[in-house]
Amino acid sequence: MRALLAIVLVVGALVGGLLVLRSSRDVGMPGKDVLDRARRREDELRSRERRQDE
Repeated sequence: MRALLAIVLVVGALVGGLLVLRSSRDVGMPGKDVLDRARRREDELRSRERRQDE
């Protein structure tokens, strides 16, 4: 009986942890506009570096 209770508690904790991870996966991620701006800035930097190398 104790083993069954322990198994149920462990499975419940694992499922609860997975649900928390699933619901908070995008927390802290910048918005789409910020990511687009960073991508443009990176592209511009690469193109400047290529021009300097030539």
